[in-house]
Amino acid sequence: YKRQAQEFSYDDGVHYSVMTYDYEAESYRWWSLLADGFITESSGKRYRRNLREWRSVKLPEEDVQTRMRETVREENSIKVALEIKKGGELVAYAEDEGTWVSELPEEHMPPGEE
Repeated sequence: YKRQAQEFSYDDGVHYSVMTYDYEAESYRWWSLLADGFITESSGKRYRRNLREWRSVKLPEEDVQTRMRETVREENSIKVALEIKKGGELVAYAEDEGTWVSELPEEHMPPGEE
């Protein structure tokens, strides 16, 4: 893909994300606008056809770094592993799996994409 935009709603507000591919740097770029107005930035690389790794570039806390590995296992299945480090020390690790169930209902699609 050349670019992808997402909107997430949750209890603390709305979070917007934009992802794109930088052909000159040969890497993916991901920016997120958080509910408090802070913009995070991550950089990603594809290592094999089904593995993409994201590393934080800019987060609200300066001494925190994240690494997320996404593995597409089947056409509609993904496995994600997330590491969070603070001051270079691992403070959190999580794994999750997801299965794509369906497209958004038409009433929730952005204008022009129905």
